[in-house]
Amino acid sequence: MPSLAYSCARNNELNRVHHKHFPLAAALPLSLRCLLSHLVAGTRANGPRAVPPLLGAAWRGLRDGRRQHVPVPPQVVRFYTNPTLRPDLGNVPLSRKLRRRMTR
Repeated sequence: MPSLAYSCARNNELNRVHHKHFPLAAALPLSLRCLLSHLVAGTRANGPRAVPPLLGAAWRGLRDGRRQHVPVPPQVVRFYTNPTLRPDLGNVPLSRKLRRRMTR
């Protein structure tokens, strides 16, 4: 299990990259998914004390990425926000699995 310091640094870096290159409407869902996974893992490993540092790291990543914003071409944004595209290694968000199961 990664340390809390590593999780904060990773969360900050991923949020910074999302907000540096993507428009806000595309960056928020990407960074929120990352933040939620770090919050769940961090809380399991370190208890509730993990929440404030992880939220702070996410905020710093958002702020730093927005300050350095360099947009990518629209076709890149479309690729990464395409809801029909399966992520690497078959990782499908739980919300999508639940929706699919509920509609059956």
